Amino acid sequence: MTPDGATDRTPVPGPAAVTGAASPDATEPQARPDSGPPVTGHPAVDAALRELARVADAEPADQIPAYQAVHRVLRETLASIDEG
Repeated sequence: MTPDGATDRTPVPGPAAVTGAASPDATEPQARPDSGPPVTGHPAVDAALRELARVADAEPADQIPAYQAVHRVLRETLASIDEG
């Protein structure tokens, strides 16, 4: 309440605004729903992320083969990095 009896409607800042702290996810690459999956710069990983986004709303029976294929690609990609 203000000194004249009126209700103070000044917005109260949240904790991050008060402390200046960024949200914990502020440094993580974020994909907006309309922009697709984040881009890593690695063609095989980017293709795998696009495939996961493509099947996100599919029936579980259709998701399983896609998840298995993506897992295989990511496993092979990591193995090739270890070899290099």
